[in-house]
Amino acid sequence: MKLYTGKVWDIDLDAPADERWTDFAIQNGDAIQSLLADVETEIEETVAPSLPGPLMAAVHTLANGGGWLLRQIVDMFGEDYTQELACIARHADVPVGKLMLGNLIYDFTSLAEMYGCGCSSISFDVEKSPVLVRNMDWVVPRSTGRHTRIFRFHRGRQAYTSVGVAGMVGVISAMGDSWAVTVNQAPVVNKLNSLFGWLSAPKLLFKWPVLQRVRAACDLLPKSYNSLVLGLRSYETIVPFFAHVVGTKAHEHTVVTHVGDDDAIRTRRNGLVQTNHYVHRKYEKYNPDKAEGWVTYPRYDALKAVLRDSLTDERKESIAQRPVTALQLLGDATDEDTMQQMVLWPAREQMAVKTRNNG
Repeated sequence: MKLYTGKVWDIDLDAPADERWTDFAIQNGDAIQSLLADVETEIEETVAPSLPGPLMAAVHTLANGGGWLLRQIVDMFGEDYTQELACIARHADVPVGKLMLGNLIYDFTSLAEMYGCGCSSISFDVEKSPVLVRNMDWVVPRSTGRHTRIFRFHRGRQAYTSVGVAGMVGVISAMGDSWAVTVNQAPVVNKLNSLFGWLSAPKLLFKWPVLQRVRAACDLLPKSYNSLVLGLRSYETIVPFFAHVVGTKAHEHTVVTHVGDDDAIRTRRNGLVQTNHYVHRKYEKYNPDKAEGWVTYPRYDALKAVLRDSLTDERKESIAQRPVTALQLLGDATDEDTMQQMVLWPAREQMAVKTRNNG
């Protein structure tokens, strides 16, 4: 994996929604087209066949232009979301429905119960302030790493930085002046393979897409870690997610476990680990069977061992001098599916990102 040294793209939140992404879309049109082509292939071959009929119909509706579904989303979430997508679609020369489908890939893969990813995050204190270290293992599609982009969303002098991919308007990892957050996939709670689940599936499309919900919380430019945690706990989402959040003061570590219409938090003064299964006892019953071989369990154990045994004074001194060395702690949680690695240290206003260039 290589250190990201590309441009940080400026997104002005005070600009009209249908103009915010113009410069980016013009200069990244080829990347957006390439990534969406890969997304469409993945959805057709692996995601859509695992969805109940109503959601499969929604996928095909988006792939063919959107129509009524786009209008419903405008009514639910306001015009900014769809206008931003329309701006990108217009200047990157891609259908807006397919672009929206790409922006909903997290939600649809979760609904299809595709748990092949192994995203991992660990946080701990160095020099009395939290550091958040994260792997994003996302291979739907496998070209995600190659199309990584970094954005600076701002309103006046207030800003936050987001690590995303070309064409995605939501937020999956971000850092502001007083906080950092990253999202890990969570197992679904309401199974769709029952008759009740099948019948209730269309209602899911009138809840917040996860990455857009996280973006909305970040766009409020919260002035504190506690404000961001509160924002992430608000509103219902299509599918569950984990949000690993740190602040700038010692012991500010939280994982928000959001299951769509309910939530809980975990805090721990000495740091936290989160992968892709429920650690909070309230939701443990929804975890897949360990016998299925899902990598979330061994990766969680490996990172818990790091938190317990590897954060020596010497190691912390090394991280303080070169924050990127914190990525070495992810060794046992890293493989060929790791598309992004990052260190987020809001107290120091430091960020380091590595990506895998394949796909």
